[in-house]
Amino acid sequence: MYRYKMGTFEKVMFNVKTKGDPHIDLARQRMDKHELDGQRVIGEGFAKLLDPNLVASENEPEMSRLVHDSVEGNKAYDRLARSCAGNTELAASVAGALFPKVIEGLPKPKEKENNDGQPNDDKDDEPGLSPADESRMRRALRAGMKAADEVVEQHQTGERVFGQGWDDTKGQMIDGEYQPGEADKWLDDGKLKRILRLAGRLVPISEKKAAKSKAEGVGALVGVKKGRSVDALPHEYAKLSSPALRNLFYARFAGRNLDVWKRESKRDMGLGPIIVCLDQSDSMNGSADELAKAITVATAAQARLEGREFALILYAHDVIHTSFGHSPSDLIRAMGNRPNGGTDFGAPLTCAYNLICEDHHYGLGNADVLFITDGNAREQPQLLESFTEVGANVIGVAIASEVSPQLAESTHTAHTLPELTSHHAAKLMEAI
Repeated sequence: MYRYKMGTFEKVMFNVKTKGDPHIDLARQRMDKHELDGQRVIGEGFAKLLDPNLVASENEPEMSRLVHDSVEGNKAYDRLARSCAGNTELAASVAGALFPKVIEGLPKPKEKENNDGQPNDDKDDEPGLSPADESRMRRALRAGMKAADEVVEQHQTGERVFGQGWDDTKGQMIDGEYQPGEADKWLDDGKLKRILRLAGRLVPISEKKAAKSKAEGVGALVGVKKGRSVDALPHEYAKLSSPALRNLFYARFAGRNLDVWKRESKRDMGLGPIIVCLDQSDSMNGSADELAKAITVATAAQARLEGREFALILYAHDVIHTSFGHSPSDLIRAMGNRPNGGTDFGAPLTCAYNLICEDHHYGLGNADVLFITDGNAREQPQLLESFTEVGANVIGVAIASEVSPQLAESTHTAHTLPELTSHHAAKLMEAI
């Protein structure tokens, strides 16, 4: 796929990742055959997506004009252009997916002969296309539109799941080589595509729950406490309007020392930050892992929508990875982990409990702990009473399996998620 490095509008740079992509290789061969500058054609296509009224200049080669003319007046292309309006990054990715496919459909240049029957050195292409060439161009355009639509779909799903600016780690051009950012993996990795697509189906459920929480409040107001949340009192936010007090607000925010409303929930525990413990043992390989990671990504989106802190713990026989916050790049990196090893419930639950006890550092007190697994564990941790004492609510999720005795005894409540249906997902999201 073509990527970009933004300088000025006129100096758009593209680099092609050709390894293992026969379609891009073929497109480059056709560019060479037609003596087209691949970077220039893609750059012009990028500009045309941002401004559909642009037309090829008169002095361009006939084949270059054919590339532009093939999308002129095409309804599917117009739809793509509307999707890219005002978004240069998306337009660059769409151009990189669309125009190499279009170039594949270019006809072979016609050679003129001299009087002696030898090919002419004149490389100009003769105008016009044969019916067979037109048919081939239409097929190539349809293939390009399909590839470009997939890019747009992935981008829109990413925004729905992660919010605006979700691709917070962008690729860069270093010494002429494209270095992919974490966000690019959603476009290039088949498994991550499926996870993102599944998570996108769950986000509307999270949005409804977040809207309900905001309308009803997480709990009844019972007083004021020190902390850091969207429930800060008005006089704290008023500091932001004064240059002299703005730094004081940020210092109090960083130290979790803002005056915030204290709420008392109908639920005895939880409804604070969310900690997800995700099983990455060998038995999770396959569809179970994709389903579990889709739930994890959707839960992170729910935490962001509800203004709640978020932490992720990956585990197998021990804790593999721990991250904090809603950073898309951190989450993407974690979702790329491959399941391997045995299963131990003690290590991740102990890690989650320790994080909660370090409330002054990470702000994870009164957490909802979502414990996702597909089976049993070799050791049974005795931590449930300890979680209860700190106000944490431990929710078990059995992925594509029944709730095991170990999972039931390690959690306050447990749910089964045999498949990703709205009914099962809504029941699970309501519990968090």
